[in-house]
Amino acid sequence: MNYNFVAILLFVLPTAQYEFVCVYDMCTISNINIPFDGLYAFSFITNHTDALILKSATGKRMDFTFLQNIPTLREIVLEDCKFEEIVIHQLKPPASLMLRHVSLKQILFHPSVNALTHVKLCGVPFTVIPQSVLQLQQLVDLEQSRSPMRQLHLTALRKLPNLVNLNLSYNKIQTVVIDTSGDCCGQLQSLNLVGNVLVHFNFGMLFHLQQLERVFLGHNRIATLSTAVSHNYSPKRQFCSWRNYYQVKIEDNITIPEPPCNDYFAKLNTITLNHNKLAKIDLSTFERMNVLEDLDLAFNDLKVITLAKGKVPISLNISMLKGNRGYLHDLPPDVFSGMT
Repeated sequence: MNYNFVAILLFVLPTAQYEFVCVYDMCTISNINIPFDGLYAFSFITNHTDALILKSATGKRMDFTFLQNIPTLREIVLEDCKFEEIVIHQLKPPASLMLRHVSLKQILFHPSVNALTHVKLCGVPFTVIPQSVLQLQQLVDLEQSRSPMRQLHLTALRKLPNLVNLNLSYNKIQTVVIDTSGDCCGQLQSLNLVGNVLVHFNFGMLFHLQQLERVFLGHNRIATLSTAVSHNYSPKRQFCSWRNYYQVKIEDNITIPEPPCNDYFAKLNTITLNHNKLAKIDLSTFERMNVLEDLDLAFNDLKVITLAKGKVPISLNISMLKGNRGYLHDLPPDVFSGMT
């Protein structure tokens, strides 16, 4: 099909103010008013289309199920659109939905949808993660950023057993509420809470997440930290510290049997706390994080860092910590208090 001809044809129609462009396997429809222009433009989408991008589209309800006969379609993107409701149909796996600055009241998914693995909601009006999204059991990557969301309830994520990456950056989150059942987020590897308005963070709510590797907390208002661990949150598993195991492995360079229990924060190796309100910090807060190697404290006005003998994370290089002068300057020695 000659796509240049199609684009010109749509442009010269007296009632058409929208644009239709296909480049290889990606089609873009811009400035379409669904109630006025109808769905005529969508009839030009070929059976080889991989991604559909809708820009500056308007309407009351947009039901994408009429595209379900396009066997290769795996990605739908909406940018700067205004709808009250959208309905997403089954897409070819691995399928993704991306909304950027979309005015919307509700997202619905056709009952056949079971292959959606990536959802990105940026600049949406939702104060919570939509319930319809929380029912997508195959979801691997979930982002809801730059929205008016104020609380994160970890319990709400219990129906997402395959979730690996959770990005809730640049919202207005003030509190994170623990999942007391311990069933949440068993596969979670990355938690991004950058750019919210947290003033305190309790790492204890994450101790049982055996796959968690990275926690991003930069650009908040965090002034205090804690690690209040309660085994009531994980009654199905037994936990103990692997500190002695790692100490022998590092110092003696020998292989020994792993302890017959789950380690706290088993894979957590990176924490960012840059650009917060931390004036003092006790490194024993991170004592049970045996594989923690990267602790970013840059651009905090740190006055005191407390070191308690035997309670500093065993894999952390203290000399690499930075403070309010940024990444190019070492912390002054008088900041450190206690014994290493």
